[in-house]
Amino acid sequence: MPTPTVERIAHAASPEGANSTYVLPDEGLVVDPGPPGESPWETLTAGLRTAGLPVDTVGTIVVTHWHVDHAGLAPRLAAAADAELVLHEADAPLVADYAVERERRLDRDARRLRQWGVPDGTVAEVVDGDTPSPMPDACRVKAVADGASVAGATAIHSPGHTAGHLAFRAGEALFVGDAVLPTYTPNVGGSDTRLDSALETYLDALDGLAEQVGDAGSEPDAYPGHGATVDLSGRIRAIRAHHA
Repeated sequence: MPTPTVERIAHAASPEGANSTYVLPDEGLVVDPGPPGESPWETLTAGLRTAGLPVDTVGTIVVTHWHVDHAGLAPRLAAAADAELVLHEADAPLVADYAVERERRLDRDARRLRQWGVPDGTVAEVVDGDTPSPMPDACRVKAVADGASVAGATAIHSPGHTAGHLAFRAGEALFVGDAVLPTYTPNVGGSDTRLDSALETYLDALDGLAEQVGDAGSEPDAYPGHGATVDLSGRIRAIRAHHA
């Protein structure tokens, strides 16, 4: 597809930096609506109006991964706009069936932490400290696989930060979520204990994103989940060096 117009909505700063919502007004597409809450909702809806895509004209919502700072407003926006909500098939259940999957996730996390030798007391603190997010118990989600077409863009499975982390490319615009971030190394695996070889999986995903650089060395414009832009090749090299 031709390279789309991309508008960014910046949410309030978090320890990771301001969450980024991206709006492709000509495609009726919103990427990562942002964290839950009334203030983020006001930021989102005002930003959509400014971008020329008011809520009732949104057609598709893509969430790069299940973490609440990216997915929190997605069900609310989908309901208000009667829009399609899209996640990768591995992460989709954690939003589509939030209440059930949260309990499964906590059980899975506890088992994995014990396998890693974490003391029982610390495991209990981690599990007990996981407070429910203000998400609906269930909502309708379209699950997609690697290579799927989403509003004319191409889905790219990029696991490691989560098992179903999704990047996608629209023309020369590449949306990388939390797989590649501009100022720090993404959390690998610890927040998604479904991954058996989290670092290996993540490094393979970085290889896949690096392949998005053209044969002539030209890079797509890369849009991260936190911050406005990211030097794709430079940050991938820095992240690889960090892990080495």
